[in-house]
Amino acid sequence: MAEAARRSDEPAMVGQFLDLGTARLAQSRLEAEGIRTHLADENFGTAQPWNDVLVGGYRLMVAGADAEAARDLLGELERARAAATDECPKCGSKEVREGAAGRRFAFLSIFLLNLPLGRTTKKFRCAACGHVWRG
Repeated sequence: MAEAARRSDEPAMVGQFLDLGTARLAQSRLEAEGIRTHLADENFGTAQPWNDVLVGGYRLMVAGADAEAARDLLGELERARAAATDECPKCGSKEVREGAAGRRFAFLSIFLLNLPLGRTTKKFRCAACGHVWRG
């Protein structure tokens, strides 16, 4: 029984994010619901932002007892985000593909120059009309 109580207090990762802004939004949402959180690798990522991809980004941690509720809340956030972007603003089609603009260039510059150049942003492409927009 003491072991089960110890496991419920052990940190559990409920999300992993490549940018600090998204990680902070998820953290704020969980804390607004009363779930205590910790953002692992935050200091490393902010001190050396070109290396945050190499360590896997920012990890959102909660107590093991809160992990299931936290994952449910984060799932709701993801479904809401997906619902907001799964329609083309030009033609209204639901055939939308998600990608990342500039990600290849940013990774290549890190490995070749050890310096991050460019910026990665999400972009969406409509399969029906070919319209491309950033999200």
